[in-house]
Amino acid sequence: MKSIFLSIIVSFLLISCTMKVEQNFTIINKTGFTLDFVNVFPDTLNYKTIAIGDSLDYKCDMTNLPKVDGNYVIHFVETEHKRLKRYRFGYYTNGSPIETEIRILIFPDSISALSLF
Repeated sequence: MKSIFLSIIVSFLLISCTMKVEQNFTIINKTGFTLDFVNVFPDTLNYKTIAIGDSLDYKCDMTNLPKVDGNYVIHFVETEHKRLKRYRFGYYTNGSPIETEIRILIFPDSISALSLF
């Protein structure tokens, strides 16, 4: 009985160590411009384009993030004006997301980030 219990605990630890950690975002472009090179930090490998009025389901891979606290940062380039924009928002703790999803609306001069639990 003791060995079965120990096997279950070891299996759980092995599975939990290999699970992917992701934060889900829905990003909606309300700027009137196409947005290129859309990226949400701490993910540094995933770049997307969002056309005028479109939305994007974006998954931020946080699997290999150190066990630290921090903020998300969305980066994008307004194609028409060739301007790089960057906005800091939200919070993650111990390298993991708090929310189930964050909905981001990008306006010409600001963003709105709504946390969904």
